[in-house]
Amino acid sequence: MPNYKKSLLLHLKIIISALFVFLCIQGPVMGTYRDWADEKSHFQGMSLTVTWDPAGSLNLLEWSELIVTDDNAPPPTYVVYRKFGYADRLTPGVQVDSSPFWIQSPQNARNNGWQFVGAYDGAVIAIDKPGPNYGTWSYIVFANLQATNQTTRSNIDVSKFVHSLTRTDGTKDSVEEGEEETGGQWQFNQVWNIGYNLQTNAFTNITIFSSNTVINDFYPTDSYGMYIATGSKPSRPPQVIYQMSEDAVRSFEMSDGSWNEFMIWHCTDEMGKLVPRGIYMALVETWVPRDNPFPDCKDDDMALRGTELISIPVRGPTIKEFTTKGIKAFGELAEINYNINCAAKAKMVVAKPFTEFKKATTDGSLVYLTTEVYDYEVGDPLPLLAGSTWQVDADRILSYKNAINDAGWNAFSWDGRTDRGVSCGRGIFRVAISATDAFGYHTYDTEGMITDSIAVDERIDDIEVDRRPPLLQSSTPQSDSVIRHSLSKIAAVLTDPSGLDTNNTTITLEGPDPDNPVLRKLYTQNDVGIELAVTGSTPHQRQFTLSFEDAITLNGDYQMTVHAVDTQGNGEIYTIDFSLNISESEEAFRESLRAYPQPADTGMLKFEYRTMGEAHITIEIFNLLQQLQLKVLDNSYISAAGLHVSNPWDLCDESGNKLPPGLYYYRVTADYTEFSGEKFMGFKKLVIIE
Repeated sequence: MPNYKKSLLLHLKIIISALFVFLCIQGPVMGTYRDWADEKSHFQGMSLTVTWDPAGSLNLLEWSELIVTDDNAPPPTYVVYRKFGYADRLTPGVQVDSSPFWIQSPQNARNNGWQFVGAYDGAVIAIDKPGPNYGTWSYIVFANLQATNQTTRSNIDVSKFVHSLTRTDGTKDSVEEGEEETGGQWQFNQVWNIGYNLQTNAFTNITIFSSNTVINDFYPTDSYGMYIATGSKPSRPPQVIYQMSEDAVRSFEMSDGSWNEFMIWHCTDEMGKLVPRGIYMALVETWVPRDNPFPDCKDDDMALRGTELISIPVRGPTIKEFTTKGIKAFGELAEINYNINCAAKAKMVVAKPFTEFKKATTDGSLVYLTTEVYDYEVGDPLPLLAGSTWQVDADRILSYKNAINDAGWNAFSWDGRTDRGVSCGRGIFRVAISATDAFGYHTYDTEGMITDSIAVDERIDDIEVDRRPPLLQSSTPQSDSVIRHSLSKIAAVLTDPSGLDTNNTTITLEGPDPDNPVLRKLYTQNDVGIELAVTGSTPHQRQFTLSFEDAITLNGDYQMTVHAVDTQGNGEIYTIDFSLNISESEEAFRESLRAYPQPADTGMLKFEYRTMGEAHITIEIFNLLQQLQLKVLDNSYISAAGLHVSNPWDLCDESGNKLPPGLYYYRVTADYTEFSGEKFMGFKKLVIIE
C-alpha cells in the first residue's frame, strides 16, 4: 500500500477517536435517551398501567411518578404517546419493561407512527378517549428531567379492543386469557363458552385451529401489529377446525349488562364430529362498520379493530368426580358413583384387595372365574399381578359390569359377590372405571387410572353362600354326536368356584340292553367292570371319567347323565344324548390295508387304510426278525372316517439309507382311545427289490 494512503487511514482513526472522547465528556444532550437506572442519583423509574373504563368509553393511564432525589431539581414533565394495534409486534396482552431501540425517545416514537396524546406536569393519571377510532391501542410515557436534560420512558402497555377474553366451562369457572388452565373441561356435551367485552359495537369472528397449532404459526400485520392467520405466509399455515361468525353487530351497552358477550363452541369440527382431546388455539377477530372510519379494513364496509389469541383445552370424555360407598351390613349394596361430561359406555371392574391397575394399550379379553369374560379396549383398566407393574392377572377380577350412561351423575352397584354369586366376605376391595364415547374417545384423567377402594364389613354369620350349581364345561362324547367305533369310556369336565364335591358327583349311561332289545340298560360306577375316576389339579375344575372294562359295541341311542354337586350343596343334572353306529370291525380295518406298488423298487410306495372316525395313525416297517426299521407315520391325526392314502415313502430308513432288497412287514395302527374307542392294528407283507 502507498505511504500516503497509510497516512490518510491513520489520520481518520485519530479524528474518530477524538470525536468519541469529546462526546463522552460533554454528556447527554436534550432529547437523548438514557435509562433511569443510569441516573439513580437524580430520580427513580416509573411503570405504566392502562385500564379501559367501559362506563366512560375511555382509557385510564396511570404511572408511578418519578422520585427526584435532588431537592434543587425542577419536577419532571411527562408526555404520552399511543399507537394503534400491538405496538412493535408485542405479544398480545404482555406488558414489557423494555422495547426496541427505535422508540427510546419521543422523537423516535413520532418517527415510527406513534401519536401524541398529551403533556402533563407531575400528574400520574391521564384520560384518553380513543373514539371514534376505537380499537387496540398501545401506550408509552416519556419523562424528561429538565435539570439534566435526561429522558426516560415507561414500559409499553396495551388497551385491547377485546377486553376480558375468557373461556368458561360447565362449572362456570372463568379462565382469563393468559392464565394457566388447570383441571378439566366438565361442561356436559363438551361446550366451551368464549366470553369477551367490546369497546364499541362490532362484529366478532372466532376461528378454532388444530391442536398442533402454536403461537408462532400466527403473526402480526405490518400495519397495525395485530395477530392474524391470513395474509403473508407464516412458518406453517394453521389448520382451521371450526369457524363462528356474527350475523349481527354485538352491542357494547353497559346499562343492561350486555357488555358481556359469548360465543359457544361445542368442541366439534365443521362436520359436527367431536374433535380429539388437545389444546386448540382460538383467534378472536372484531370488525367495525366503515361508518366509524379507520384506514385498516377487511373490505369496503368493515374495519379490523382487534385480534386476540386464546388456548382452549378439549379433554374429551372426562370423569370429573368419582366416589364409592362400601357395605356395612348384610343386604346393603356398594355404590360406585361418577360424574361424566358426555354420554358414554362405562365399565367397572371390582378386584381383590391390594390390586393395582394399568391402562390397556390394545383391545382384548380376559377370562376370569373360569368362565366369565371381560372384553376390554385401549384405555380400559387391567388388573396387575401382585408386585408387578406390567403383568396382567385375570384371577384378580371379582366382578365386571358395563352400562350406557348419559352425561351427569351415574352409578354402578355391587352386592359384594363375585360374578359367579360367591360372597367375597370382608375386605377392602379395589374398583376401577373407564368410559368411551360414541366417537371412540376414551376417558381422560390427569391422575392416571380412575380407581378407588370399597370397604365390605359384613358379619361372618351373615355372609351369603354360593347359590350357583357347577357348570358343565365339556363332555365326551359331545351332545348329538354319532360314535362309529366301540365305546370304552365317557367323561365330563365340571367347574365351580366353591369347589366340586367329588363324593356326590356321579356319571351314568343308559342305552340298549344287549339281552333284551325292548329294554334299556343303565351303566353305573357300582357295576362290575365299570369305574369312575376323578382328575384335575384344582378343586374348582375336575374331570369325571366313567370307564368300561368291556367296551360297548351295541348300536343304538344312548344318554349320558351327569349329576354335578359342589361343596355348598348346589346341584345340577346335565344330560348328553348321542348314538353308537359301528359299521366295521378290526377285521374290516385289516382288510382295508394295502401297500402299492409291489414289489417296491421305485421309492414311491404308498399305504392305504380305512378308519371309522377320528384316530391317530402309526405306520411301522419291520424286518423278518420283527426288528423295527422306521416309522413312516408316527401318531398322525386323522379327523374323519373314510379311506386314506399316505404320502409316498422313499424306501429309506431314518438315516436316509435305502433298505436292502428282501421281505418286510408293515404294521398300521388306528388308535381311537382318545376318542372313546379302541385301538385297531393290522400286519401285512412288503417286498422290496433292486
